[in-house]
Amino acid sequence: MDVLITNERKSINSLRDTDLGLSDHHAQMLSISIPDFSNIPHRIKKRQFSEAKGQEFLYLLNQVTWQEVYEESDVNAKFSTFMDVFLHCYNNAFPNRTVY
Repeated sequence: MDVLITNERKSINSLRDTDLGLSDHHAQMLSISIPDFSNIPHRIKKRQFSEAKGQEFLYLLNQVTWQEVYEESDVNAKFSTFMDVFLHCYNNAFPNRTVY
């Protein structure tokens, strides 16, 4: 006997145990109702990329002196500082916006 567990008892339309004749196991066929979420607006975070945004990103990167990166002596600190500066430019050029 195989087990089927769900916490959505009200959603079950039908449950059948079918012998397919292929092994000593039967197939469980469950039919459930799924709510229609297509009319419910959902939000996602999205970045918008374009040629103009790419140019803005390059402009922002060119404005950076990178002096604070050069001044770091530890390689891990140097990389961390580089990423902070890079991501600052990236997030300004390509902001994460909520869209519906």
